Amino acid sequence: MKSFILYYLILFPLFSNFAQLQMVQQPLKSVMSSLSDAEVEYFLKFIEGNNRFSFNLYKQLTRHSGSFFFSPYSVATGLDIPALGAKGSTLDQFKNILGYSPTLALFTADFNARLANPATIPGGQISVANALWIDKSIPILNAFKQVVFTNFRTHLDVGSDFISNLNATLKRINQWVQQQTRSKINNMLSPLDINSTMRMVLTTAAYINGEWLFPFDKGLTKRLPFKITKRKTVLASMMQTTASYMIATRDDVDVLALPFVYSQGKETEGKMQISMIIFLPKSDRDIAALEKMFTWENWRSWKSELKIQLVKLSLPSFRIDRRLNLVEEISGMGIKEATNSAANFSGITSSKGLFLNQAAHKTSIRLQEEGIDVHRTQRSKPGVGQTAMEGVNPIEISADRPFIFMIWDQTTDAILFMGRLSIP
Repeated sequence: MKSFILYYLILFPLFSNFAQLQMVQQPLKSVMSSLSDAEVEYFLKFIEGNNRFSFNLYKQLTRHSGSFFFSPYSVATGLDIPALGAKGSTLDQFKNILGYSPTLALFTADFNARLANPATIPGGQISVANALWIDKSIPILNAFKQVVFTNFRTHLDVGSDFISNLNATLKRINQWVQQQTRSKINNMLSPLDINSTMRMVLTTAAYINGEWLFPFDKGLTKRLPFKITKRKTVLASMMQTTASYMIATRDDVDVLALPFVYSQGKETEGKMQISMIIFLPKSDRDIAALEKMFTWENWRSWKSELKIQLVKLSLPSFRIDRRLNLVEEISGMGIKEATNSAANFSGITSSKGLFLNQAAHKTSIRLQEEGIDVHRTQRSKPGVGQTAMEGVNPIEISADRPFIFMIWDQTTDAILFMGRLSIP
C-alpha cells in the first residue's frame, strides 16, 4: 500500500509550515505507526481536508430546521470512493469540495482500522460503514476494482441488481450496513430511496458509543427548563456533574471538551483520545449567531485556548436519529456533475451515462449519564480528574439552550461527528 500511496503523493506539494508538522508528527507516528515521516505530511493534509469539509457540510445543513447528527468523516471518505473513478471537471469538483485529491483517501483503510480498535474507546465502539453499490449491468474497469479492493479496503458491490431485482438489492444494502455497525444502524434505505432506473448508489453510515471519563450521577438528573427560543421553553432531563474539563470561555461562546474513557499506560501509548466538544452560545446570543462564526478557522483558534478548569456542568440527555440525502447536500456544496448525466466516471467504467443516482448517510446518537449509548451499569468510581481540583470554585456552565457539538480525536485532530441540538 505504501508504494501505491507514494506513487500518487509525489504529485502534491509539501506542507510549508515545517514547525507545525514537527509539533504533531510524533503523536501521529505513535498512532499511525505504519506511516513514514514523509507520509505523515500527507496524512495531515488528508485530515485537514476532511475537517474543512466537516464545517462546510455543517453550514450546508443549517438551512434545515431542528436537530441533526452526522459523521462528516464518513461522508467525506465515502465520497472518496466514486471520486477515485472521476475524471475531468467531475474530479475537479470532488477535489475542490474534499480539499485534497481522492488518492489521499487511501489513508482511510489504516485510519478506519484504528477507529475500530477496541482500545480506541475501551468498552465502546466506533464503526464506519461506507459502500458503493453499482448495478451488475455496468462493466467495471479492473484498475478501479484493484484500487478499491486492494488499497482502499472498503466495500465495492458490483453485483447489485437495481433493474430486475430491486427488493433484493434493497435488502442486501440494509443487511450489509446493519452487519457492519453491529445492528446499530438499521433500515439504511427505504423502498422510496431507490428505483429500477438507478445504476450507482453510495451509502455512508457511522456509529459511536462509549463511556464518559467523568460520568454524570443519575441521582442528580433533574427536569429543568430548556430554552428552545427566547419565547419557547420545554422541560428536559438535565444531567449534572462537577469535574475538571478542558474549557475555553469567550465573550460569544463557551467551548467544553467531555472526554471518553481512553487507554492509559505504556502499552497503549499513542492511542487516540476522543472527546465530545460542546459549543454553547452565550445566553444573550442564539444558535444562528453561533453558526455564522462556526468555521474551521475559528475552531483552530478556540481549541488553542482550551485549558483545564473545574466546571459545574448541566447538560441535557438527548437522542437524535436522522438520515441525510447527500445528493441534495453535496450538489449544494458544489459537487454537481457527479449527480447527473454530465458526470465523467470513465475511471470506473467505459460505459457512458453512469452517475451517482443516490447518496445517503445515516447515524444516530443517544447521550446519557454514562456516556453515548452505553448499555451497562454506571461506574461507581469517578474519573481521576474529578477530584484533581477540589477546593477551587467551579465555572458554572448550563447547556439549557440550543448548541453545536462534535466528536473529535485530539491525537490526530480528526473530526469524526458533528451535530446540532435544537430541542432535547
